[in-house]
Amino acid sequence: MTGTIGNANYLGAYLLFPLFALAGLIFLLKGKLRLLPVGLFIFVFGVFLFTRARASWLGLVISFPIFMVLIKGIYNFSVPGYIRSNPRRVMGYGILILFLVALLWSISPQRFHSMMDIKELSNPKTLEMRMKHYQASWWLFKQSPLFGTGLWSYSNRVYDAQAEINREDPEFFKDYVDCKPRRVHNEYLEILNDGGLVASAFLLIFFIAVMSHGRRVIQDEKVQTSERVITATAFASMIGIMVAAVLFFPFRINSTLFMTVLMMGIMEGIYLRNYGLVTRTEGRRFAFAYLVIPLIFLVLMGIFWFGGYRPFKGELEFFQYREAFARRDAKQAEKHILKAISCDPDNSLYCYNAGQLYMNILRDYVKAGDFLERVVIDFNGDLTRWSVYFMKGLLKFRMGSLFEARDAFEKSLYYNPNFSPAREKLKEVKKVLKDHDSVLIKLR
Repeated sequence: MTGTIGNANYLGAYLLFPLFALAGLIFLLKGKLRLLPVGLFIFVFGVFLFTRARASWLGLVISFPIFMVLIKGIYNFSVPGYIRSNPRRVMGYGILILFLVALLWSISPQRFHSMMDIKELSNPKTLEMRMKHYQASWWLFKQSPLFGTGLWSYSNRVYDAQAEINREDPEFFKDYVDCKPRRVHNEYLEILNDGGLVASAFLLIFFIAVMSHGRRVIQDEKVQTSERVITATAFASMIGIMVAAVLFFPFRINSTLFMTVLMMGIMEGIYLRNYGLVTRTEGRRFAFAYLVIPLIFLVLMGIFWFGGYRPFKGELEFFQYREAFARRDAKQAEKHILKAISCDPDNSLYCYNAGQLYMNILRDYVKAGDFLERVVIDFNGDLTRWSVYFMKGLLKFRMGSLFEARDAFEKSLYYNPNFSPAREKLKEVKKVLKDHDSVLIKLR
């Protein structure tokens, strides 16, 4: 399942936040108004189940009881006492929930039933595959434990890590189906790769500080009940997303990252306001203050232009390139792919497609070689390493550079020993070299 927000796992991680927001509204609203968030909660929960995002499920299973405990402490009520005093209401709610669950199950497609089968849910193949990802991430972490290997370094260097692990353990690629990961599927390991122990320590201190402030607000009876409920909602949603981060990468998704920052901002804002750490007093004005505004505006415009508009325009041009390529319109395809590269010159996917176009359609091997070299140098994880070197090997083979072709195919197999097209081409190149040597010996 995919959508504008991404695939099902992306949606599942995002829905953790609306679920807790609606749960909080159930306790904040009174009377018949409470039925609206109840209905929406049931609907969103149904969609949440349909996503089959097991990491997010785990986050909800652990964080929702914590949320209920926090709410129980805020309203200071006893669950057994409430059941004894309102048995009919509790029974009615129970029957209604069972009816809605049965209704959702009956109208769900058969595919969902098979997806929810216990054998499917307990299938260890996904976890086994992610263990391979974790091995590569741990290998990268060991290269620079203190400061990490740089932002987004996992997607850029995972293929080197896998190749080095395979040298030590030749069985590494055995039964490794999805050997082209772009994410660790464990946010904490990826943070260690990005910034090492130093960055992880700073982030941990910041997280503990914000969560402790939220906990203080929740426990303080002097704070308004509504604000305590809102803080409890944000607090529990943070617990949920942090648990999901053990098996997923929610902070690499803009929508989920935004909601995470928003929840932390809500907790910290309520804390600062209630404990007198922020005031409405107007600050001191400086003579050069009016110069700062246009400067900030220019900086923001620059960020938007180079970080937003140009990459977006590059994607539009790349889309037009693909349409032209499908129509076999080589000139239009060349025009659009070059525009895409001019908008985003470091995009290895664009350069790779340009190399393919010049090699297979336009037959300009020099330009094809230039673009493929750019892919090798500016590799950013959008492609697989072995596919890049395989394409380079094909190009060198066509150009008659047999030794360079051999080296490229060997490099492709270094990154993925199971890549059969490279193995077959390597055999072909070696055969040509052997025949060539035999001819030279005869000529001598």
